[in-house]
Amino acid sequence: MVNMRRSLAERFKEAVGSAEAERLRRRSTVDIARRLGYIRPENVELERGSTRRVVSFFNSTFRLSGDVIELFGRVVVGYYKYVSLIASLSLDLASMVSGGCSVCEERHTARPELLPGDWIDFWGAEDPRYTSVQKLDLLTYTGRTLAYYSSSVGQTFPVVAVRSKPGGEWVKEAYITLEPEEAPLAISIKNAFVVSYRGSLLVFYRVHDVSGRFHLLAGLSEGLPEGPISPLAPRSVWRIMDPSPFEEKIGWATPVNGYKGKSLIVLLHGVDTEQQVYRALAMELALEGGEMVLKAVTPEYIMEPSTVEERFGDRPYTIFPCGAWLVDGEVLVSYGAADTATGLASIPLDVLEERLDRGRTGY
Repeated sequence: MVNMRRSLAERFKEAVGSAEAERLRRRSTVDIARRLGYIRPENVELERGSTRRVVSFFNSTFRLSGDVIELFGRVVVGYYKYVSLIASLSLDLASMVSGGCSVCEERHTARPELLPGDWIDFWGAEDPRYTSVQKLDLLTYTGRTLAYYSSSVGQTFPVVAVRSKPGGEWVKEAYITLEPEEAPLAISIKNAFVVSYRGSLLVFYRVHDVSGRFHLLAGLSEGLPEGPISPLAPRSVWRIMDPSPFEEKIGWATPVNGYKGKSLIVLLHGVDTEQQVYRALAMELALEGGEMVLKAVTPEYIMEPSTVEERFGDRPYTIFPCGAWLVDGEVLVSYGAADTATGLASIPLDVLEERLDRGRTGY
């Protein structure tokens, strides 16, 4: 078993530029995000006659269609096992970004979209990320498996839910996993999303292995398997970047949807070793010559907890981005604030690119 534990990291190729990116990072923050407002749980209720009070609405992602934001948030209604579902509500883009976020203070009725219940998410559906692949809407979320409380491995898997049209039914089509000989070494797999890039399907995910290490991974897939709940084990897997010495772990947040550059811009989160603070950073990635290339990383974090909503809640001092979309030169970000509310923020694209330019790897 010891040899297997040591070999898990060796099974993944190192992305080009990853070592240099790790050297470029510093333990400081240049916060470039303008806070727009917060959707608090007391302003959200579930439809369909549910009598359960929403106690947290956080770690939200979103789909943008014209001026309508379809927000998908993680909802908790009780603390016994902290079981959550994913529900949606609609926001008007113009009224949100035009100063003050007036829609944030309104009452919202949320529609349950993905409920726990299958073996893959029996103990909860968490932290969705939205992407679009082959004209399909995808929500990739973390499923707490039936074994979450009873096993030391296989506790969580990312679930890929698919729908063919807005307002349609979500189908739990696949779950992201490792190859059969590697799967017994994973305590959990989470922080995942799937994107279509240059004709390839890229799967981003993070593995926590039985040795205690965290692996930030990206791999290729020939396509989504035919569900329901079929295994998806990416091939040609790259290890993208290891945590810095000042971090306990790092994880994927979300790609910037709507960005049309030659590379992918992706947000991440990092967890501080001393005070367990969650902060956000960004990187630029590209698939070139059959290899994953880490072209740039923001040397400093670009966002850290700074308001009461971000510092005080079920999980203090937490910024957890799950959604991002480029809108008129601004990157609109949805994120979890202290595991209680959904925060909305805006980052100028040119400012984000300037921070990335300061962390170019030379590849």
